[in-house]
Amino acid sequence: MRRAVRVLLAVVTVAAVLFLFVFPVRTLVDQRDQTAQAEQRVKGLQAENAQLAREATQLKNNAVIEQLARQRFGLVMPGDHAYTILPRGTATGLGTVISPTTTTVAPSRAAAQGG
Repeated sequence: MRRAVRVLLAVVTVAAVLFLFVFPVRTLVDQRDQTAQAEQRVKGLQAENAQLAREATQLKNNAVIEQLARQRFGLVMPGDHAYTILPRGTATGLGTVISPTTTTVAPSRAAAQGG
C-alpha cells in the first residue's frame, strides 16, 4: 500500500510540474514565434504602404499621368497623331496581314516644344 501511495504521489508531482512549468513555457515560446511573424508581416505592409504612397505622389504630376495614359492605354493629346506600325506578318488570301500591332504615338506638343 505504501508503494502505491509513493507511485501516486510521484505521478501527481510530475503532472503538477508539467502543468505549472512546461506547458506555460511552451505557450510562451509559441506566442513569441507568433509575435515575430506578426512583426515581419507589419514590416512588409509598412514597406508596401510606403511604395503606394510614393506612387500616389507621382500620380499627382500631370506629366506622369500623361505618360501612363500614352504607354498603357495608347491615348493621345488633342492635335497629336497616333500611328500604328504593323510588323511583317503572314498575308491572308484576302490581302490583309495578320500579325500583332504596335502602337507608336507622336511626342506631345510640350515635349516637341522643349518644355
